Amino acid sequence: MQRIYFVCQACGEGGHAADEWLGVAGSLSQGAERLVALAAASWSFDRAAALLQEFCGLTLSDDTIRRHSLEKGRQMREWQRQAPQVREHFQQAPGAIEFSTDGTSVNTLEGWREMRLAVFAKRTAGAAATPAEWDQRTLPAPSSRVLFGGLWTAEAYGPQGRAWAGRLGIRQTAALTV
Repeated sequence: MQRIYFVCQACGEGGHAADEWLGVAGSLSQGAERLVALAAASWSFDRAAALLQEFCGLTLSDDTIRRHSLEKGRQMREWQRQAPQVREHFQQAPGAIEFSTDGTSVNTLEGWREMRLAVFAKRTAGAAATPAEWDQRTLPAPSSRVLFGGLWTAEAYGPQGRAWAGRLGIRQTAALTV
């Protein structure tokens, strides 16, 4: 996208006059930000850059995609932690509370670290099934889900899970001990 940059001669302040109308804050429109986030969540940053160019002619460096993705992730984390709608939606959703977690080791600049992911969900009960039928049945979709994760040691993981349980109004957290 190309646009004209205006500078006030009196005060030296400048900006792109059409940005607000176009929905641009910074260097990307809201639509481009969504595409960048989706691409970065699906592929490596360099692969996302190549595919965005191929799919829609959007030319961005892998570093630009990384920067925008990390910022959107930070914004999402803050919203998820602070927005009352997250707790309200979870509490009002029908179904029983489920907790799922998994982890793996990832190679970081500081060496191998544990990456842990977890999901609190609420789901209404499905039809009864015998153990032999468990792998063939289809459960109802969750009515609400909250996902969280990070690079945590085993000792730090339990408190993170209990903190999320508290944010969601879940009182029973005995299963979240490490």
